Amino acid sequence: MFTIIAVALFNKKNELLILKKQPNKAQGGKWGLPAGKPEPGENLQQTAIREVKEETGLSVDPALLYYVDRKVFNYKAPGEYAIEVFYVTKALSWQVVINEAEHSEYKWVAYKGLQQVDLIDDTIDIIEYIDKTRRRYES
Repeated sequence: MFTIIAVALFNKKNELLILKKQPNKAQGGKWGLPAGKPEPGENLQQTAIREVKEETGLSVDPALLYYVDRKVFNYKAPGEYAIEVFYVTKALSWQVVINEAEHSEYKWVAYKGLQQVDLIDDTIDIIEYIDKTRRRYES
């Protein structure tokens, strides 16, 4: 089993940041959350912060990065994997600069607008779970 760290970023309008994968990447042309695998020696939070910075250019305050849960998926290919899910409602800046080697576009989408977007497998399940659980962190 391998692990992926996914981060949902919500702006002040409660819109979610999604990124469109480059066509040459796995599930290319589909939209998803900033996500990636941990590097050796990294903890989950460090991976989440690094992936957000690498993929969006955004800096996240670790005190405002909330761990939601671990979701396990099992498919014939690539097999079993876990997604460790975080979310952020405040970033140190909202000026997105995508990593063009990874993604071709970004957009902020209202929760209801996600139904019209071609999302990476399992993304809608993760977003729905975040939407249900994040209220416990918000004051």
